[in-house]
Amino acid sequence: MCALLGMAAGACKADAPAPAPPSPAEPAVAPIPTAAPKATYDESLAAIAGGREGLSAEWNAAGDDTTRAGIIERARHAAHSAIVEQAIPHWFGTPWSYRGTSETPGKGVIGCGYFVATVLRDVGFPVERETLAQQPAEWIIKTFAGEDQIWRYRSRPTEVVLGQVRFHGDGLYLVGFDEHVGFLIVAGADVSFCHASYTGDAVVVCEPAKDSFAFQQDYRVVGRLLGDRMMEAWLAQTPMRTYPYGEMGI
Repeated sequence: MCALLGMAAGACKADAPAPAPPSPAEPAVAPIPTAAPKATYDESLAAIAGGREGLSAEWNAAGDDTTRAGIIERARHAAHSAIVEQAIPHWFGTPWSYRGTSETPGKGVIGCGYFVATVLRDVGFPVERETLAQQPAEWIIKTFAGEDQIWRYRSRPTEVVLGQVRFHGDGLYLVGFDEHVGFLIVAGADVSFCHASYTGDAVVVCEPAKDSFAFQQDYRVVGRLLGDRMMEAWLAQTPMRTYPYGEMGI
């Protein structure tokens, strides 16, 4: 389900133009694959869980902050790969429906919020799937990102928004609109928008954000994923509470 974006979340941050982003020859992260992995979805998730459990054991045994910081960084890379290279591609081509709640790639239909919530749950983030999926996009983002890692853009050209997102660096983000939500993957000059799309063929797709009809909105809110708090929850399996619309968020 795609709920309306919560406009009561507060006034938009000032979004003065940022310095032009660098254009690295080699991105820090790999771009999104164009096809699903050869492994089945269950096999991919089992491999992801095994990697997470190994890192979690190291985390629990770590005796100092320096060691834990190193494990967090390794976990961040592992989670990014799990989402971008393994989980999302399995969902390619799964039909979209406003009320879709499928839990199996390629079967049934899925809505944009459920796509985001299901992917994050399946790779090991302890989220409240149904509650999360039914929230306004901005509240979905607030579940994972602190206010210092959330940026809001109103009535800005797409190229300006994407330039500022690239300026914040390679990695994984969530982007929300009035009636839609999805992942942004930034890899160098490329920004891919991965979502259960209600446009075109109306299926789960990753496409260049600059060319996506669904991305062309007046109001866009972007939150960076895989911050330290989010990664600690992944390692420790600490429940990540969803703040329903109308309650105080994070």
